[in-house]
Amino acid sequence: MPKKKSQHKSETTQDQVLPMKDVREALNMSQEQFAVALGVSTSKISSAERGLSEPVFTIKQVKKLCKLANKSLDEMPDYVGKDYFTNVD
Repeated sequence: MPKKKSQHKSETTQDQVLPMKDVREALNMSQEQFAVALGVSTSKISSAERGLSEPVFTIKQVKKLCKLANKSLDEMPDYVGKDYFTNVD
């Protein structure tokens, strides 16, 4: 049975998407440093950046991400993960 496609593509515009790798690189952090700072595994960051999994964060982790980026939640994009707009079939 085929996997159900994410609804992000129809609900999220390109302006609301920020690839996780771009966030991490803007912070000058390695995947390992970024993972430790957010309290997740390095494999979770790697998988999300490569589009192998959807990033799912707890509220606590989202707060950490906002603090790292020095932005309020309202200033953050609606979606942080793989930039699927450049890879649409």
